[in-house]
Amino acid sequence: MLVVAKTPPIKVEVFGEGLAELVDILKKAIPGVTITPEPDFDDEFVKPDDIPWLRELRENWKPGTTVRIRRENADLTQAALSEKSGVPVPNISAIENCKRAIGPRTARRLAGALGCDYKELL
Repeated sequence: MLVVAKTPPIKVEVFGEGLAELVDILKKAIPGVTITPEPDFDDEFVKPDDIPWLRELRENWKPGTTVRIRRENADLTQAALSEKSGVPVPNISAIENCKRAIGPRTARRLAGALGCDYKELL
């Protein structure tokens, strides 16, 4: 069921009995409300692996890319991240440029400074 009280539409799911009661409540509470059945979108969904650009992105994604994005989102320079994590700037640079692997210990230190789970960086 799709409930349109304002723009955008509001999707409301009701399990079991109670649909008729919910419709009555909505009609009384919101004058002019339009209630329509939910359209069937199953045919429009595409699996992520069937999207070429997304598949290519996943194949080329490296842990260093995640470190760089996390660092930039935290509004930190490599020097600031180095100060917070204790990981030397040249190592951070090499990691972000995918020239150095991230070990579990380094991932924990960087994750602590970036406020994320270290597993995201491996």
